[in-house]
Amino acid sequence: MGSVCETERSLNNLTVERKKFRDRKLRMLRSEGYKLSSMSSITKNDREMVEAAVSVYGYSIKFASLKLKNDYDIGMAAVFSYGPALRYLSDKLRKNKEIVKCAINNMAFSLVFSDPSLHTNKPLTDLAASRGFDIKDNNGIKIFPSDECVLCISEKASVVLLPCGHMPICTNNACYTPFNEKTILCPICRGMIYSCVDLKTITEKSFSIHL
Repeated sequence: MGSVCETERSLNNLTVERKKFRDRKLRMLRSEGYKLSSMSSITKNDREMVEAAVSVYGYSIKFASLKLKNDYDIGMAAVFSYGPALRYLSDKLRKNKEIVKCAINNMAFSLVFSDPSLHTNKPLTDLAASRGFDIKDNNGIKIFPSDECVLCISEKASVVLLPCGHMPICTNNACYTPFNEKTILCPICRGMIYSCVDLKTITEKSFSIHL
């Protein structure tokens, strides 16, 4: 009888410790959502954990499980926090007009990460245009941002740096190629860059560094 009670107490203590550990992890993600990238696959498939992370750091949706990238509420939380997070949602959610609208309101160029069928949706393109971004369909997607490249000051900027979302450079080799470096910083905010997206071709280049 005594050994049974000991076993029950041990199990109860283990349950309490696990709950404490989970609560600590949840509190951390609510303030440092980027740390989701280094956590286990179990955590990345935990709805509460992922929702906490993306609510403060939308870019972290990139590291969530495929199942949660298809979750409407989590997707909405991610793009509300960080519009370009739209890029990492499921195909289904990238077709959802409400989520795309929310992403555009956060960062207008997020429209390019929506499903191509929405690139000519007038309410969405009008919303993006009203926020300073113009997307046109002309034998594929052509982007016409308003700002010049900060490096060559001759071409239009068309490369978005992630996760900050600034679009300071063009695709000329002299301007774009240096952004292969591991320690490159955004020339606007000096934040670390983890990937960049060429909006003319909608292709992403990731860097071998960790969040």
